[in-house]
Amino acid sequence: MVGILPLVILAIYLAIYVTLPFIAFKRGGRGLTEYLIAKGALGKIPGIFTLIATYVSVYGFIGYTAAFYTAGFDWLLVDLTYNWFILVPLTCLLGFRIWKLAKLHKFITPGDFIALRTGSNIARLICAILVFWAAVFYIGIQFIALSGASSALTGIPYHVFLTVYVIIAVIAIFVGGLRGVAYTDVLNGVFFLTMMGIFIGSLLSRWGALDISGALRNPIFNRTLPTQYFATAYLIAIAWPVLVPHIWIRYHAIERRDTILSSILSYALVWAALYCIVPYILVVGFAAWWPVPPKVTVAEEYAARFFSELIGPAIATTVLLGVLGAGISTADSIIQTCVAILHRDVLETIVKPIAKWPEKKRELLARFLTIVVVLFALVAAFAPALPIVRIAILFIWPLYSILALPVILMLFWKRINKYGFISGVLAGAITQLLFQFVIWPEWPHNPWYLWEGALPTIIAGIATVIVSLITPPPKTVLETFYRE
Repeated sequence: MVGILPLVILAIYLAIYVTLPFIAFKRGGRGLTEYLIAKGALGKIPGIFTLIATYVSVYGFIGYTAAFYTAGFDWLLVDLTYNWFILVPLTCLLGFRIWKLAKLHKFITPGDFIALRTGSNIARLICAILVFWAAVFYIGIQFIALSGASSALTGIPYHVFLTVYVIIAVIAIFVGGLRGVAYTDVLNGVFFLTMMGIFIGSLLSRWGALDISGALRNPIFNRTLPTQYFATAYLIAIAWPVLVPHIWIRYHAIERRDTILSSILSYALVWAALYCIVPYILVVGFAAWWPVPPKVTVAEEYAARFFSELIGPAIATTVLLGVLGAGISTADSIIQTCVAILHRDVLETIVKPIAKWPEKKRELLARFLTIVVVLFALVAAFAPALPIVRIAILFIWPLYSILALPVILMLFWKRINKYGFISGVLAGAITQLLFQFVIWPEWPHNPWYLWEGALPTIIAGIATVIVSLITPPPKTVLETFYRE
């Protein structure tokens, strides 16, 4: 039987959540640039919270912990050091440079950077299509985690919650645009930090009831992946989180440079405390509570079921609102980014007259594209077993790495031209698909147990460099582009 109190708590939260985009709309006003990047004038508080919330997804806590519990703890070893020693320095190096260029040239999407730097709308379009295809299914992952956790808490069917979260996302982004997403990120951030404190307290208060020594002997604490897999993931996949499009657009939207530094340092603290230490504590609790993982519809149900059994569904719902909020924030961020890419990088590039429409008409088109993007994502969440969904989800993280390396080369080496960039991206993407689904379909898609995106990313980098060197230098006046 479904309890009333968890539903009431969830309904109150969602009502507050939907209200904030209307406030953002009232404060920000109309305009395409306002809708897509908040006029590039997002303040410090919403700027910090939206960058953190965009990084911190529901997968990072619920899905990641479930993976740790069911597949082993190997990735925890990487994440314990990755964020401080790799992510923070790279964000300072790359994020600040992208922010500077965005302010200089009034960029809206990453495609604006690519088109101006390469002088090619073909390069813009190729990247936009690849990113859009991967990103809409990434949204689906967030919806799966949100709906699975909510279903486990309340007993209401998964697809009911999926419908609710889809409608909420459409309303929030249709009305508020990026500014509305940023405002809801503040709400979710406060919930998240508060509820994680309650979570730790509630877990420790029951710690004596758990067989900790027995949990630590559980097979999940055995190493299962070879060292070379970690080494290549650590060294080759390091840059993509900084250059993921829904993070990149935040650099365009933030008004002040120091907000980026404050955001990334705050994120590093949140991740180190709550996504490295807490998942470890939580999985120990899982292993002690359920020595053998119980049967669930989706793995994301584990955390919700655990708290529901440990402290009761009403309190568990309140505690997990912060986690659900993180998932909603990330989903909304990616949806809003996909709208910007679809509008500016695809439709305006292919259908030239759209770029000449009055601004109000283009803004209205962007708002209605929210529905289109969410419908694409709904396919992934509604039927995650479909082959196209499976291919896209497995392709997401290697693809971001394949795209990131040519972009980094363009940021710091002026010799890279449009031929090199296009060749690198296509060579990496095609190689990834061939390795993953034709040549070596068994994970990790190579016979040397390297990270699955390692070889295609290296090939993308080599192709970018070689083709750039054997073709004419870029015609774009790079001194004007970089303005150094």
